[in-house]
Amino acid sequence: MDQQPLRIGVYVDGFNLFYGGREFHGADTTWMWLDIRALINSVVSLRHDWAGSEIVRVVYCTAEVTGSPDSLARQQQYHLALRHSGSVDYIAYGEFQTS
Repeated sequence: MDQQPLRIGVYVDGFNLFYGGREFHGADTTWMWLDIRALINSVVSLRHDWAGSEIVRVVYCTAEVTGSPDSLARQQQYHLALRHSGSVDYIAYGEFQTS
């Protein structure tokens, strides 16, 4: 019996990606332009048992920043770039919980 290729859906925790990247790279913000889809493809390609797999959806999960209008504008610009570059398919907005 032939196995069907895997259909992969990926959910990215935008909060942890942002703060993890910022902690690792400091003031250098070039990491923010990471091609998330390409990163996922490279990880999947390392799994030989996943040959022929298809990444069908990349969802970036986040919440709108609060505080300054400038911060919100920068976040919106970043989200627009993620969508237009094809790095993610969808951005899901939730609410930030402090605890």
